Amino acid sequence: GNLFAHSLVGAVTEISTIPSIFSWKSPFWVKQDKSSQTALPTLNEFNHEITFNFDSVWTFLKDKKRQEWFYKLICAVIDYEKSKRKIIIIDDNEAITYWIASLSTILHPRYVNYLTFATYHHDPYTAPFMITGTTENSNFRCSNDEYYSYFILNVPQQKVSDVPESDLAIYLLENLDEQKYESQILEFYEWLDRYSSDSKYLSKHLDYYINFQRAIKGEIDALPFAKVIESAQVIIQEQSQKNSH
Repeated sequence: GNLFAHSLVGAVTEISTIPSIFSWKSPFWVKQDKSSQTALPTLNEFNHEITFNFDSVWTFLKDKKRQEWFYKLICAVIDYEKSKRKIIIIDDNEAITYWIASLSTILHPRYVNYLTFATYHHDPYTAPFMITGTTENSNFRCSNDEYYSYFILNVPQQKVSDVPESDLAIYLLENLDEQKYESQILEFYEWLDRYSSDSKYLSKHLDYYINFQRAIKGEIDALPFAKVIESAQVIIQEQSQKNSH
């Protein structure tokens, strides 16, 4: 049947105060339209009311199986810059929203602003987004080969694609609750902003930063020594090439 699609279009600086996924079911959503208007007006500003329950993200992530899948989903987002492997989430519509909202909560705001997604598309093959949500009865076939060419989180079938591991994703999973998010993850992001503020995209390169930060915090015994040395070498070299520190 027919449906209303809501798309937010504009410069990142204009619409990035709050990640757009948190506009889910906001009061401005259109459920019916009896007007004869066929052209959409351009808005001078976009100040909308957010009614999303942010605490519900942590409730959604309490499930242990979801935490395992969420770790792989973070890894897939981190791997995307290198692999360009599109991410397909098959679940019910509300759960798809929560998968994307969870990413938008746990990742650094700098990267969330560039996280393109659709909560639903009937044909993920043609969707131009990094993350596309769909349902079991869509055009997406989910063949065995596609679990390699795409990253697929297929919740009804309890099946998920393999993806390269990420030290940053491991760290985020270890601190996946509201209290540790405040005390550990946000602290790392503040530290990261002082050392690396250039990149707009997540990448495996951030594994060096989380390992280096954990080492200088005194967590060196929890990390393989080779990783500590490699991370220190990479970051010290990068910082030494900057004009200011």
